[in-house]
Amino acid sequence: MGMESGWKRIFLIIYEDGPSADPCSYFYRYQDGDMMEIGNFLQDVRKCTFSPNGTITGGILKEIVQTDWIEMSWRINEAGMLEEIPQESYDFLAGNDVELFVELPVYKEIGGGESFLIAPQTIVFQKISADFCWILLETKDGEQGWVHIENFEVPELNRNVMDVFGGVYMAG
Repeated sequence: MGMESGWKRIFLIIYEDGPSADPCSYFYRYQDGDMMEIGNFLQDVRKCTFSPNGTITGGILKEIVQTDWIEMSWRINEAGMLEEIPQESYDFLAGNDVELFVELPVYKEIGGGESFLIAPQTIVFQKISADFCWILLETKDGEQGWVHIENFEVPELNRNVMDVFGGVYMAG
């Protein structure tokens, strides 16, 4: 996006934490005398990283198995609007050690296919698929596999995640 002679573009970001400390950053563009909102995300923009290529990276709270921070990235697109940069999977940002209470079928790939069982033990959530239905977990021995999650359920076990994993935290 080059700058043409005669017009200027200024970006303004306003952060608010609302009445219940829910962070939101609003992005505005001022161009040719007009101010318009170009997007927002649920993160404190002061905690984001801005790269020289225009990518903004920060954590977003998502409720998946528990309330977790995942790393997401955004950019201003060619139309001048804020957009998320889609990923195949998103990394968890916080320590996600949880207890696995039951033997759990996990898959070598997102979407299923070849599976194997993980015995009850401490595990770590590493990544979440872009559709937020598959979590990559890792055992203390470094074994990794994807577990299927839908609406706080493990469909293969027909059980709620709270019955499968211990030490999870749901912010409310």
